[in-house]
Amino acid sequence: FYFDLGFTMLAMLIVGGMSSSLGAFAGVIVTIVLIEVVRRFEGGGEVLGLHLPVLFGLTQGVLAIAMILVIWRRPTGLFGERELNLLRRPGRQAVTASAAPPRHVESDRLSADHLSRRYAGVVAVDDVSLNFQTDSITGIIGPNGAGKTTLLNMLAGDVKPSAGTVSVGGAVRQASAFRFARSGVARTFQNIRVFPHMTVLENVVVAARQVEPDLVHAEAAAMGELARMGLERFADQPAARLAYGQRRRLEVARALALKPRFLLLDEPAAGMNAVETAELVSILSTVRTERRIGVVLIEHDMRLVMNLCERIVVIDHGRVIADGTPGDVQKNPAVIAAYLGSRTALAKTATPENQTA
Repeated sequence: FYFDLGFTMLAMLIVGGMSSSLGAFAGVIVTIVLIEVVRRFEGGGEVLGLHLPVLFGLTQGVLAIAMILVIWRRPTGLFGERELNLLRRPGRQAVTASAAPPRHVESDRLSADHLSRRYAGVVAVDDVSLNFQTDSITGIIGPNGAGKTTLLNMLAGDVKPSAGTVSVGGAVRQASAFRFARSGVARTFQNIRVFPHMTVLENVVVAARQVEPDLVHAEAAAMGELARMGLERFADQPAARLAYGQRRRLEVARALALKPRFLLLDEPAAGMNAVETAELVSILSTVRTERRIGVVLIEHDMRLVMNLCERIVVIDHGRVIADGTPGDVQKNPAVIAAYLGSRTALAKTATPENQTA
């Protein structure tokens, strides 16, 4: 580019803001208007009775000053991270997710049949067979590296089993995340995966659009899930602005927007404080009651697991070593030896002072 053109383009981006399309667009308008105004004085002449000489380079000088002022006073540009939200409409209202019936599936069961997963010489999951029903909450616990996330990845269709099968609604499914999602299995991730430069609402609409007949219904359903998670006031903000715990809830809202029969959560309370964790427990309990979905979660917070889950599956070295109610698992010698270490450690995890293991 010629220097003047390159300099002008740079000014447009800096003045408007480089982190949003609204900033880039507005930067073009503001810069062009500024250039046209300054050029009236650059050639000299009479202005308000004053004679001005010819001022070569005045336009570039004013653009340079404008960039310096913006960088100094507003580093993200005049419009910051505000975005053009094409989904926003006057009178937008939230609808409760329970108003829309869940999608029909052939059977209310998610089954793992002799699942195994090997990575070279490492056996991450070893011959695991489990059944999960709707209208139930199951916790999967175990030491770090026990194979919990690998098992969840196979149940969600993200990882292909080395042996065994996963069936949803009685039908065996080949490993494919989008096919599992459309069969009624939604999930969140251990490492948060939101679209940071999209708005909070758009993050959920991405999922809702897959099950709703049109964009209007998808937006309404998305607002309903955000209201459930207490995020509706952030709907038009970029997801990157949310606090860590709020992004966790955004992931759950996006998963629920798929209207799943089974919700798989990988450490949903990780990084949350005690208040946020309690709110999450309340939300998941309400969702289970209202929508009768099956919830399967991996979690290290023993207080959350014992208070929320009706069934607990314990995994160690890729194998299921216990499967039962929280009370049965607490008394299981294999669990005490492999996961908690001793009965004393188990007793401590049940007290409020020790929330995590």
